[in-house]
Amino acid sequence: MAKYEFEEYQWKKGSPLVLNFNVDRNETKDLFLEVRSVYGIPYEFISMDFVLEKPTGEKVEFSKDVSFKSENLDCSGDLCDQKVLILSKLNLEKGSYSLKISHYNMDSNIYGLMEFGLFAE
Repeated sequence: MAKYEFEEYQWKKGSPLVLNFNVDRNETKDLFLEVRSVYGIPYEFISMDFVLEKPTGEKVEFSKDVSFKSENLDCSGDLCDQKVLILSKLNLEKGSYSLKISHYNMDSNIYGLMEFGLFAE
């Protein structure tokens, strides 16, 4: 659906990222964030705020802690992937969507993130 690659493997505090995607038909799906990070990322979790804007202009706001504990990661070499459920049974209407993601960790930047992908199943 959508993908974001982090420059220099860091997410700067105060720099929300936006993933835009289109839905071709009305359907109910689970929305997932796929996270790729470097092996040994120095965080147990990252607290994130999400704002999903629907084609109608309605906004759905929510927060989620994304864990980086080893049992949640699928690592191969220096790369680790994980699939994180962010919204369950979301009613998707045909049209354009926007998902804004911000972090509010104590560090000024988050290091070790490579990319986010967004998909529905």
